[in-house]
Amino acid sequence: MLLAAFGTLMSTLSLEALTRTAGEGKYNTRVNCLGAHKVSGWRFDYVANNETWNPRVRPDISKDTTEKIWVVVYDIPTRTLNHLCEGQDIYSSQCRFDYLNIDGLGREATTVRLAQSQPYAKPSAALVLSIAHAALTARVDEDYVYNVLIGRAGLDHYDAEQIYDEEMYSARVGKAGELMRDWYSQNVHYQNRSG
Repeated sequence: MLLAAFGTLMSTLSLEALTRTAGEGKYNTRVNCLGAHKVSGWRFDYVANNETWNPRVRPDISKDTTEKIWVVVYDIPTRTLNHLCEGQDIYSSQCRFDYLNIDGLGREATTVRLAQSQPYAKPSAALVLSIAHAALTARVDEDYVYNVLIGRAGLDHYDAEQIYDEEMYSARVGKAGELMRDWYSQNVHYQNRSG
């Protein structure tokens, strides 16, 4: 079956690591990445997960006829997806399976998103970095990473310490750190100077 990933799981290494943890590794199943694809009719946002036992900010998508998102498509066995979902608590009432038409493949892919629309929430700079890095590794369009994945995060002056941390300049972070620093200097520092 095809799985369309739009968050940190855009990195093949991240997805493969998850399928080998918490007893899932006994299957030792490799996933087949079919590349990054643009999908029309969906919007990417950062939203609040209202689970009281584990509240957090997470990426999500919603239907929107005027927008497009990038996803990374994997061909994986159904049982691998089931184990992945169990390990990530995706079978909770907060989540639902949906289908995206992958025009570049002429097929539909399953994706997992929140069951109900949630309010925007500001993510940590670390979460934005991990998503941007996963997207760039999968060769998602750089403008999309800059304007959507980073641009919609609502980074502000409280994020300065993380954005200019030494780790953001490391080879491990690579281009994602550079794009975040550039967006921050253009949109936050510039506004502070001109305000």
